[in-house]
Amino acid sequence: MGLLSLTYRRPQYVDDSSFRDSASSLNEKSNSSLRSGRSGTTGIPESLAFDRIINGGTCPPCTVRDFMNYLIYIEHSAENLQFFLWIKDYEKRFANAKPSELALAPEWTQEMEDETIANLRKEKAGAFRQAKPGHEIFKGTDFEKKANGPPNPHSAEPNPFSTPPRTPAGQNDVDSLFSSSQGMSVVGTFRSQATEAFANAGAKQPFTIQPFREEVDRIVATYIMEGAPRQLNVSDRERNAVLHGLAYTTHPSALRIIFKSIDHSLRHQAHPNFIRWSICNGNPARVFFARFLGVFLIAASLVAAIILTLSSAPRGYRAIPAVGFVLGVSTLVAAWKGMCVVLHGMHHRHVRPWELFIDNEGECDLSKTSFESFGSGNSYETEPWVVKYEKRNTVRKVFDREVWIQEPALRQIQDTIFVQAMLCALLAAGVLTAIFVALAITSLCADPLHTRDSASSRPPAAAVTRAITTMSPVIVDDGSAIEDVASDQHQATQTSTTDAPITGRPRTMTTTEEIDSTIIRPGSVRINVKGAFIPCTVRDFMNYLIYIEHSAENLQFFLWIKDYEKRFANAKPSELALAPEWTQEMEDETIANLRKEKAGAFRQAKPGHEIFKGTDFEKKANGAPNPHAAEPNPFSTPPRTPAGQNDADSLFSSSQGMSVIGTFRSQATEAFANAGAKQPFTIQPFREEIDRIVATYIMEGAPRQLNVSDRERNAVLHGLAYTTHPSALRIIFKSIDHSLRHQAHPNFIRWSICNGNPARVFFARFLGIFLIAASLVAAIILTLSSAPRGYRAIPAVGFVLGVSTLVAAWKGMCVVLHGMHHRHVRPWELFIDNEGECDLSKTSFESFGSGNSYETEPWVVKYEKRNTVRKVFDRELWIQEPALRQIQDTIFVQAMLCALLAAGVLTAIFVAVPGGKLM
Repeated sequence: MGLLSLTYRRPQYVDDSSFRDSASSLNEKSNSSLRSGRSGTTGIPESLAFDRIINGGTCPPCTVRDFMNYLIYIEHSAENLQFFLWIKDYEKRFANAKPSELALAPEWTQEMEDETIANLRKEKAGAFRQAKPGHEIFKGTDFEKKANGPPNPHSAEPNPFSTPPRTPAGQNDVDSLFSSSQGMSVVGTFRSQATEAFANAGAKQPFTIQPFREEVDRIVATYIMEGAPRQLNVSDRERNAVLHGLAYTTHPSALRIIFKSIDHSLRHQAHPNFIRWSICNGNPARVFFARFLGVFLIAASLVAAIILTLSSAPRGYRAIPAVGFVLGVSTLVAAWKGMCVVLHGMHHRHVRPWELFIDNEGECDLSKTSFESFGSGNSYETEPWVVKYEKRNTVRKVFDREVWIQEPALRQIQDTIFVQAMLCALLAAGVLTAIFVALAITSLCADPLHTRDSASSRPPAAAVTRAITTMSPVIVDDGSAIEDVASDQHQATQTSTTDAPITGRPRTMTTTEEIDSTIIRPGSVRINVKGAFIPCTVRDFMNYLIYIEHSAENLQFFLWIKDYEKRFANAKPSELALAPEWTQEMEDETIANLRKEKAGAFRQAKPGHEIFKGTDFEKKANGAPNPHAAEPNPFSTPPRTPAGQNDADSLFSSSQGMSVIGTFRSQATEAFANAGAKQPFTIQPFREEIDRIVATYIMEGAPRQLNVSDRERNAVLHGLAYTTHPSALRIIFKSIDHSLRHQAHPNFIRWSICNGNPARVFFARFLGIFLIAASLVAAIILTLSSAPRGYRAIPAVGFVLGVSTLVAAWKGMCVVLHGMHHRHVRPWELFIDNEGECDLSKTSFESFGSGNSYETEPWVVKYEKRNTVRKVFDRELWIQEPALRQIQDTIFVQAMLCALLAAGVLTAIFVAVPGGKLM
């Protein structure tokens, strides 16, 4: 078979709302099938028409059984097709009945149907007019129906040919009709259920001697009456009209009004949706994988094209990524229409989930019984394949079993879609390849040292690099990066301020000295110098560590130790004599002893130590006794009794923990004992302050516990047990100083460069993408139109605005705020009450206090309740720090250069394309 038209489009998906809108044309289109070419119903060839499928003129996967499975498992409306097939068969059997039987079932004419509908409308209108306010008294009782409407003489008229109706039951009664698949056999016969349905509709009881009366009663109980297991989705007016007709006769014409509705639903909703679904040759997992693969191929080809364009390779090599563009675009376009090109190459499709687990030896599934006109509902949740398919892993779903597509018309549709995808891919690949081949980028990669300009006319290389390539500091994460740099801390400090190139291993982070070197005023952002302006002050740095990085204890400890060194140096000589220096040799010896004790504890451990696990003897059993821990000290306060980790009086369980359970000294004493250190002399200078530092920053469970290793913590505790000299804190100070300079400080500067809050930055990114997309659409329209070529340059303005906005926003900047050198007020600054509302930033510079948790601050709840629009257009402040403005100016210039380059390339492409002839 050949291909369909290249302008072919799949049938559009028809949802319930659009189907209801088209229901007014029921009488005009009820006897016609969908035709390709009609407005709104295109995409179905004659060989896949509805009547052809019903009559068995198609092959898998477009047979009537496939249609039934689709309605059961996908659209959940199989009762429509089941009723349709039954009524078609019923019409044939009724026409072949004996004439004597047909005489008992006269035709239900259109006039009788219209008259019945009119009477039903009058009865309903009369019920509303005759309703009295007193009817509310009978609400919820057995008299409610009698009170709300006039009595119906037909419902009370006895009929000797009918079975008496059953007693009405409540909706939630235990023996409610059709509460299970065995409901009919439990509560009564189909005739009694049909009798109740006729009575509820106000119709006379039918003659039971009419032909096919028993079958009609089963149809009423299965499809028509309310609560039926396969209840049809029809209106009350249609249901009542059919019941009146069936009470009069069993002629097929009595089902005319419902048949029209069901026929229209199948032809104009279910059938187009089924064909659209059948075109997809892969399951959802395979289609998603195909889309991802297409995007990946396009992205990889773009990267390869950019690398080849920026390199010194010949221009011909730039056409190599065209293969990736063709594969990626074709895969993506086909996958967006539900097709996998790999499966299409073999004309295969994935086996449906309900077909995977069919047991040929007799496992019961719903599809085997779906063609039975009478039965239970069409629920499939309890079928065995549902659970089995859910347990199937994603990779297995992607590469599931396949079968050949037998229907030639379906293969023809898929071939057409594949050709369309290939044409789109070739067009896109041609345009992109032409762009990259035409670009003259080689000159931009030339070495500036080999240009024709003299060396005297060029600025220094370092100044050029700093002016053009200044970027945001790289985010430094916790972990191996800091550990790798820790050993080179002193070397990095000495070499970072020089102009000589750095040799050896590559730099992985931006240090404090490097950031200062990019700023006119040296030292303007150093954390220990009050030489910076808002938003780069030490208070801004503290707020960043509290609210963003959650490590403010490092800066708090750093500021305290700097102040402590000054105060200790100014102490009296007689006091300093009591606190000798903690030398490097003493520190190294202590660390070595701690390692030996730890190794000895492992060597001396016996298997029997498990007996003491969880008891007070656990520490004694698991390690050798420490002579220092048991040695008494007459100058120290006795240690407090150890408390369990989950004890009610656990240390620092709240901000008032220290004042509740004891003094700082008792807590520090316990820390020294746990570290195996001697108890310190309490007469040493600043001993009380040191005890508070131990209880606040160093000991385990402290409210501001520093993130240091156990080795560093124990070494410091041994040093502080010996002296209060600042040198005892050397090992922790080195770690904290390195963390602040090489992690917190670069991250703070990078964060400060962002002048908008997250909502504003997201809005700026969205605006940039929208401007680029709108400009592309405008450029395409102008190119395809007959407008002069000069008009095609108009979208260049949108390209410049969009690309510059997007590039700046991707670096955390909003160009509108930058134009005024403004920034958004931080969330914790928005709700500060000048009259005394307490917030964490006011107490963060206190060396001693509770933890740095901010979840209970008033501004947190207030800011969460703030709507997104208000966040986008929040309060602004002028950026006072000139060095920060300089960095932002550089980023803005970079964004504008990128925007001008992109706009120039795109505009040149659209101007050069002969678009007028394409129309």
